[in-house]
Amino acid sequence: MTDKVHSLTVVFEEDIREDSCGQFITAIMMFKNVLSVRPNVSDVSSYIAEARAKAEIARKLFKVVYPISGTVELK
Repeated sequence: MTDKVHSLTVVFEEDIREDSCGQFITAIMMFKNVLSVRPNVSDVSSYIAEARAKAEIARKLFKVVYPISGTVELK
């Protein structure tokens, strides 16, 4: 037996203006079985989470690009 899904979450690549999301809401409402659609306004918590994720990725990338070596080569 297959599980039933009660909702889907859509995440935009970047924040969009609230007055610009009406077309997205209208389009999603046109799908079969859609009961409601509501926008979620960005807040400080989402900004902090995004900044922390970017910093973590930057640290990991830095370690890959500039690995710490246990030995020093003399030329």
